[in-house]
Amino acid sequence: MRHSSTQLHLNDIHTLAFAGGGNRCWWQAGVVSSLLDKGWKLPPTLVGTSAGAAIATSLLTSSARDALASCKQLYMSNDRLFDWKSLSQFRLKFAHQHIYPAWIESFTSDHHFEKLKTAGSELIVAITRPARALGLAGSLAAGSIAYLLDKKLAHSIHPKLPRYLGVKQEFLSLSNVPDGQSARTLLQTVAAATPFMLAQKIGGQWGFDGGYSDNAPIPPQTEVERKHTLVLLTRHYPSLPTVFTWQGRTYWQPSQKVPVSTWDCRPGTTVDQAFELGLHDGKNSQQAYRGRHSQSVTQRMHCQPNALPKIQHMREFSLVGAALAASQHKQEFLEHQSTVEAAEPVLPT
Repeated sequence: MRHSSTQLHLNDIHTLAFAGGGNRCWWQAGVVSSLLDKGWKLPPTLVGTSAGAAIATSLLTSSARDALASCKQLYMSNDRLFDWKSLSQFRLKFAHQHIYPAWIESFTSDHHFEKLKTAGSELIVAITRPARALGLAGSLAAGSIAYLLDKKLAHSIHPKLPRYLGVKQEFLSLSNVPDGQSARTLLQTVAAATPFMLAQKIGGQWGFDGGYSDNAPIPPQTEVERKHTLVLLTRHYPSLPTVFTWQGRTYWQPSQKVPVSTWDCRPGTTVDQAFELGLHDGKNSQQAYRGRHSQSVTQRMHCQPNALPKIQHMREFSLVGAALAASQHKQEFLEHQSTVEAAEPVLPT
């Protein structure tokens, strides 16, 4: 694949995309906060999935700093990742199942929802739909396998294997949902990485973490739209420039591996360090690329294995929990019956 280092032209950006990445998304929060501090305005269209979609939401309804404070408060009150007693009931109960919804609600309350409706930017979120032939559990397993194969072999930013397996990514407008509860449910679903969080029904169909199909989601675009798109990645690719162009779009990656565990949610989780790295990269962005001539870089991407705890790799772990989790989905929906009708898919022209 051919990638070219480039300068940032923030005033030319019409679409800003937030890749998923759990706690790594605090780097995105730091970057954008730094740019906003300098007077930059969010573009007309935001796109996101998983925790990246939540960060984008907080920028429209509150601020990334307020969302960070809420996150830290919730982490401080949690001392474990998993409730082992849940196994006696054949359930998988992770702390994320109550922490994430509480965090989402801190910036999507009814008061915050009014700000979302009147924001100058539309937020489009990416959700993964299961393959009809595989069902929910089969799609979760297939998505996990596709993720591992792409990570170890293909090293692509936008993987194709999930689509070949029948797993589809769908784009929905968070700005068009009817109320705050619908917004919260949709944001939880686009980050539902089994077994940490459970898939839910959106529009009468199962949906789960959009990162299973593409962790850096982009709706179909014209050539012109690509030129005005900036994608904020959360992985660090040492073989690539910090800011580069690929397939007509501009990509911005962290200047180093984001120093935080992706899925930890306990008091010692270093979300502050992830945010500070984003602030640092944001402040240095213009100086780092001002005056440089664009140079071609032809290298194959290599995603470095993460040395953080095993819980870091949620889709690897999900292979173990997919079957139990799928049966748990059915049982909990019989108990709660909380289907959310989301907005119709946004089909960009």
